[in-house]
Amino acid sequence: MFILIVSSLVFVFGSIWQYSSFEIRRSLNFSLPLLLSFLFTAFYFNGDDWVNYYYPLHEKSINPYLIYEPFFVLYFLIIQNIFQNNFGYSMLFYYFLTFSIFTAVLLKLKLNPYIFFSFLIITIGNTLVLEQIRQLIASAFIIWSFYFFSKEKFKHAIFFLFLAIFSHVASVIMLVVYTIIFIRGKNKFVIVTLFIGAVFTALIYNLFYILSYFTWIGFISVKLISYVESFEVTSALGYFAILDFIFIFYFLVKYKENDPSKIKLMRIIFTGAVFQFVFNFFPVMLRFISFHYVFIAILLSLEFSKILSSLKIKREIYPIFLSVTFIVFAFSSYYRNPLHPIDFLNFNLSGWDILFGKYDFSAMADFKISTFSEAN
Repeated sequence: MFILIVSSLVFVFGSIWQYSSFEIRRSLNFSLPLLLSFLFTAFYFNGDDWVNYYYPLHEKSINPYLIYEPFFVLYFLIIQNIFQNNFGYSMLFYYFLTFSIFTAVLLKLKLNPYIFFSFLIITIGNTLVLEQIRQLIASAFIIWSFYFFSKEKFKHAIFFLFLAIFSHVASVIMLVVYTIIFIRGKNKFVIVTLFIGAVFTALIYNLFYILSYFTWIGFISVKLISYVESFEVTSALGYFAILDFIFIFYFLVKYKENDPSKIKLMRIIFTGAVFQFVFNFFPVMLRFISFHYVFIAILLSLEFSKILSSLKIKREIYPIFLSVTFIVFAFSSYYRNPLHPIDFLNFNLSGWDILFGKYDFSAMADFKISTFSEAN
């Protein structure tokens, strides 16, 4: 319910933004990170994932995380030091900075930031924004790298790409993506992408055995092996796999690379669809393709901005159909998931308690840990 309400609210503001003057847009641009950071901080602690950050960062026991995601750790520690280890204020400021980084690059790309966040929140807000906060900041850096790649400023692009990797190690897959999208010719690009998808399939089915040879890495290999042992290979196809197949079919059969401004964006989404279709058979790997939804949100915000500007609905039937279908599938996937830590109808907000120092983080963290232990 929270995600649905926030997404709808942001979309309404996006419609206002689309028809506003430069001065009003500037005020709305500044207000967006403030609005989102307060709302998501107020709701964030209903979940469980924050406990994973609270104890290691609050108690400074960070060595394992510092090894492979140093930027995120240092980024959050600096914020914690600024606010004297007040975890609530730290999360609020973390969200504010992260949403500000997003907003800045979205404006560089000449996008309506409200429409972008509306799509992002309704589709993967429950995971990317409310749980995977390392991937959230990594996704912002990935968009910055995309912006600089599109401007052919490769040094800047690589810099932001490595910031993303050092914020969440799964971003390393973008090294593969950014390499293949520059292949000349659609047919060559498709062949290489499908070949890499086949290679990933072979690796996934032998992942446990491959990782067993890398135990010398230490903490990283142990964590990966624990992930692998927690999830089995499945043959079930979810809603997103169906969407992936539809987009792959559309790209192969219907899409013509006539618009230079969209070629790289469409290629990134195609690679994401191929990889996600493969990773669907091994759910733990899906964390590697959160970028896929970020670029879909960029595409949908581009199309809907055109619709809001022209109001010629008949000419935009396909993007409307794609958007509605994607949102329905994404939201249905969340709603029917009984394992999700936050119930759909949950609308508990802790904003004022956090702001006025009345929220007992230690007691709540201990309670969540004990509840989890009893359930297992």
